[in-house]
Amino acid sequence: NTVTTLTLESILEEKITSISNALIHNTSLNVLQLNNSNISDSGVTSISNALMYNTSLKELALNNDNISDSDITSISNALKFNTSLTVLCLNNNKISDSGATSISNALVHNTSLNVLQLNYNNISDSGAISLSNTLKYN
Repeated sequence: NTVTTLTLESILEEKITSISNALIHNTSLNVLQLNNSNISDSGVTSISNALMYNTSLKELALNNDNISDSDITSISNALKFNTSLTVLCLNNNKISDSGATSISNALVHNTSLNVLQLNYNNISDSGAISLSNTLKYN
């Protein structure tokens, strides 16, 4: 049997790095949920690096993980290269307008993402406008 969905909550940093390293070479995992884990900058960087190479992951949930705008820059850079991710959930984090702009810039290059959830962040009208302007061309 092949694992296609992995859900882990409140996991330790070293486990996130291990999962990220495995994700680089994994070809069967479709859904990864790492919610409520308070992921550090280095953990987000590990996940982002894996996203650049992984071709099977369709859904990634990083809800309530204390993700900041600097973390979003890393994720956004990965989105420019990733061609498999269709759902990205980043609800209840610390993403503001600059993070929304970073995601907007990435969406110009990304053709696979269909669902982006950014509920309960610190995105104001200007961040929402940035995202909506990008959607005209995505």
